[in-house]
Amino acid sequence: MATSTQAVESFVKSSPAPLDAWYTRCPTATAFSIAIQLGWVAEEFRNEPGITFRALQTSKDPKVHLSHYTHTQKNSFRHGGCFPALYAQSSGSNIRLIGLSWSHSSAQILALPDSPIRTAADLKGKRLLVLRRPKGEVDFIAATALRTYEAALASVGLSFDDVTIVNHAVDRTLVSDRVQHGDSSYVTFAKNRKVGRNIENIWGLLKGEADVIVGGDTLIEVLGLQTVFDSSTLPVLQRSNNSTPQTFAVSAELLEERPDFVARVYARALQAVEWARNNRSEAIRIVAREQARTEQQVEDAYGERFLDTLEVGLDPHHIEALKYLKDFALRHGFIPKDFDVAAWIDPRPLEAAKALVEERRSSPVYRAEVAPRLEVIRK
Repeated sequence: MATSTQAVESFVKSSPAPLDAWYTRCPTATAFSIAIQLGWVAEEFRNEPGITFRALQTSKDPKVHLSHYTHTQKNSFRHGGCFPALYAQSSGSNIRLIGLSWSHSSAQILALPDSPIRTAADLKGKRLLVLRRPKGEVDFIAATALRTYEAALASVGLSFDDVTIVNHAVDRTLVSDRVQHGDSSYVTFAKNRKVGRNIENIWGLLKGEADVIVGGDTLIEVLGLQTVFDSSTLPVLQRSNNSTPQTFAVSAELLEERPDFVARVYARALQAVEWARNNRSEAIRIVAREQARTEQQVEDAYGERFLDTLEVGLDPHHIEALKYLKDFALRHGFIPKDFDVAAWIDPRPLEAAKALVEERRSSPVYRAEVAPRLEVIRK
């Protein structure tokens, strides 16, 4: 069996060639985001002239921004919801799946406070709102909502034949619903609070267009909407949806031409998982900053499974969930053509990254980076 050093050398061959690379991530809890926020990804290549690694959101070109959903930007990484990645691969963007993480937050179906709809069983014969985006390539918001409804209905022996899906067209693109916020150290796509997706959701209920919507904790807290269904009540794999699992993907060209770069970025994400175990409160703070939420809201969303959410790898159960979601997306027209999920996966970067972490773990620099930080005790 090859040693860690041999495993790295068989895949990672450092190159002095210049490289202009890009990254993007969804504003969710991921080890990749934490590694970026901690400055580790920038530090990894700080002393290597000719290498740039920038967030898509720093560009002024809308086509570059669109790559957050289509993965068309050359030499780019993306860690986030799986429906855009499935769409990208199905559409010929030629990316490779190198890791999966599983968000332990939940999805909810909500109704007005005085609605007689109290449980998933009460959805029979009701109108379920789905926001559709006819403008743009990938409609992951609609896919997420439809999958949430499917899981809820299946949990009580119902199907889409038992309900009416109300499709509401939103005359905006996904990119226009996002705004750049923050400085370059934590640029991410934040929701445009003025025209966010919740507006159409709320109006759909208030105007009587539909009986229930797919929403989140904010609508429960601010408007007092009642929860009809919460995906956290289901067995883990039955929760499969846009963030269960989340995909860590990279341009195939970058992986083949600069596997050393890919492995080193991945190693920093694995290191961030270890750091978060020692610095949970700090990690919560980083995720809250990414999501423009309070730390308590992040705690409430992820609960005791927060650290599990950050784990990234190629768990066979997560791969099976992704295969189901690919079939779901194909069945409902969210991706244009079928493809082989197993063939899409390249396990080499994960193995090389693990080996790099093992090699670095004994160094004083690594130990100092992942060590617990002293925190002020708040009462």
